[in-house]
Amino acid sequence: MKLRFTFPVFFILFLASIFPGFSAKAGTLNSFAAGSVLSTGNWYKFSISSSGIYRLTYTDLKNAGVPVASINPKNIRIYGNGGGMLPESNDSARIDDLIENPVFVSGQDDGVFNEGDYILFYGSGPDKWNYNKTDHLYHHVKNIYSDVACYFLTCDLGEGKRIQTQAFIGAPANLTCTNFNDYIAYDRDDINLISSGRVWYDKEIFDVTTSRNYSFTFPNLDPGTPVTVSLNAASRSLGVASYFNVNADGKFLMSLPIDPVSNAFEDYYAHDGFISSVYATSSQTVNLNLVYNPMVPGAIGYLNYFELNAMRALTMNGSQMNFRNAASWAKNRISEFQLSGQGQSLVIWDVTTPYNVRNLETRQSSNVFSIRLFTDSLREFVAFNGSGFNTPAFSGTVTNQNLHNISDVDYVMISYPDFTDQAERLAGFHRAYSGLNVFVTTPGNVYNEFSSGVQDITAIRDFMRMLYKRTPSGHSIKYLLLLGDASYDYKNRIEGNTNFIPSYQSQESLDPISSYVSDDYYGLLQGGHLADTLFIGIGRFPVRSVQDALNAVDKVIHYSNNSDSVKSDWRNMVTFVADDQDNGGGNSFMADADLLAGKVAKAYNVDKIYLDAYTQVSTPGGARYPEVNDAINKRIAKGTLLINYIGHGGELGWAHERVLEVPDIQNWTNYNKLPVFVTGTCEFSRMDDPARVSAGEYVFLNPKGGGIALFTTTRATFAGGNRDLMLNFYNHLFEKTNGEYHRMGDLIRLSKTDNDANTRKFVLRR
Repeated sequence: MKLRFTFPVFFILFLASIFPGFSAKAGTLNSFAAGSVLSTGNWYKFSISSSGIYRLTYTDLKNAGVPVASINPKNIRIYGNGGGMLPESNDSARIDDLIENPVFVSGQDDGVFNEGDYILFYGSGPDKWNYNKTDHLYHHVKNIYSDVACYFLTCDLGEGKRIQTQAFIGAPANLTCTNFNDYIAYDRDDINLISSGRVWYDKEIFDVTTSRNYSFTFPNLDPGTPVTVSLNAASRSLGVASYFNVNADGKFLMSLPIDPVSNAFEDYYAHDGFISSVYATSSQTVNLNLVYNPMVPGAIGYLNYFELNAMRALTMNGSQMNFRNAASWAKNRISEFQLSGQGQSLVIWDVTTPYNVRNLETRQSSNVFSIRLFTDSLREFVAFNGSGFNTPAFSGTVTNQNLHNISDVDYVMISYPDFTDQAERLAGFHRAYSGLNVFVTTPGNVYNEFSSGVQDITAIRDFMRMLYKRTPSGHSIKYLLLLGDASYDYKNRIEGNTNFIPSYQSQESLDPISSYVSDDYYGLLQGGHLADTLFIGIGRFPVRSVQDALNAVDKVIHYSNNSDSVKSDWRNMVTFVADDQDNGGGNSFMADADLLAGKVAKAYNVDKIYLDAYTQVSTPGGARYPEVNDAINKRIAKGTLLINYIGHGGELGWAHERVLEVPDIQNWTNYNKLPVFVTGTCEFSRMDDPARVSAGEYVFLNPKGGGIALFTTTRATFAGGNRDLMLNFYNHLFEKTNGEYHRMGDLIRLSKTDNDANTRKFVLRR
């Protein structure tokens, strides 16, 4: 027997406390704010659910806790970056920190904010509409993270920005607009068909009921231009294609065929399709009838969204009205918009850039209000008559914070607020034991400075990127730990949701193989695309309660102590478990395990538990390997530095023969002999299903034993990619950088060289 308790062992398993990092030089200093505006003063946060002009009254401010009697209304300031999701590409422009928005304050000249005084500002809602120059249509972009946008108010930073007036251009217009582009979307995100991915569908499914009606109103519809109707829908139909028919105002408009699915394990759960068509109508109301045509029993249809584009006469409707005209967008274009006021007195704002809103000088002739301006970019306007405004909802006060002032940090912990005490305890341990500069914060703090106060996972990535880009050369941010479980539901639609620290969900939402969840997104600090290089070591504690968090931190500290019970010769053992092939022929799982075992055999004792070496027995529940279950449990009890599994598996355990199940894991009491788990199998440690704690999560969460860390999978993976990734892992296992062996985070980061979807499904649970 070989007894080689060497330093490599300690450093490899020290992963329990440290998420290895990246030692390359940091990038050049980027343009980031030196400090956040939230660092001083009193701040009040408000939320809005749609775009429009909002009013804050004396009563609104008083109810929010603003000391209205003592503030100077000239000092009222509103900050916010508008709604919509942050761009995922690092190469795309974005606002850093919070930007001040110009506002109108009624009654500010007397220096007192009295009853009857109020604030007006333009709020940009959570969802966006983008114009496509190819198909000449507007398309909606649903915010998958938040149903609101947030704005911040303060009165402590001196005089604020006020909306300025832009003069009416005297030069003649070369385009006169008397109509405008309008749009409506019906997009209800109620159900996720495979509990994975970003796309959600309307809960009103098409099964027993195969026909549903939808109605959309365009006031003052321009009868001279057709309405464009677009449909995105999905169908689960076994073996035979199905299709949707769309009828408009009682007449057939278009048909959307959708491919069938099969019962094969690797097939799509459902297929989707998109279709668009135009039709002419003189009615202000568009009545659509959607009919699902199932061609086999049991087929089900799902509506994703309807999207309508139309032209409306430029006639005022309601108390406020947004408008724009895509035809006005041209080089050297001077456009005049002629708005019929319907006997009202109107004000028109240019809200193209919400943080640079301008009041437009109008010319009035009879009942028509005209504005004239350059339109070499696509302009957005809002007209209002002063009779009705939207009211924002008070979200709470904001404690002073300044993440933008953070620098020279090795290790960031982002903790769900309930777990911050345990995060601070772990951070204190790292500072004393590992000599790391650790910074602890919450997702909410990150959102306040990097996504204007609303949940957006890119805000966390942008925060890490700031730290990476601005750190002095040779000392870059290395580690990120997320303290809190995740969920595929960003918006708490599921009872008992676990969206404590969100993770990246793929766009694919119908194919269980291609859909995935990943934490790697937070470490893509250059291009920002999922195919880019991972720059930092990232881990997660998939904890759901304060007790879970306490147990996890206890494990880390206990694992790293110097007692003989924790650091004994069991750390010289590495265990490889290989599934049988199940389909005859050679056993690639065993071959792959042997290949990996050869990488460590010279330095460690190796224990092989290969299913084909044991007797398979038939039971009422199917084929089983009881001796394998026993061998795995005994090895866990005796201790092993690392246990590597290759083969079939899932959220409930390993192999079709159930050689490792949740009850086995829950019964382990190996608290003094905690191994690292490396698993090349399917979704053993899925972390984003609120309805289930996965087997891999139980390994980590077991308060009496289990594992100290897992390099493991969150979705279905492929054997070839798993083998290559694990081979990279073992190839780097004995490397040294600056005289030290890689820690677990380093190993995982270095192992991820392919940067494909299969690689992204591997995570560090720790």
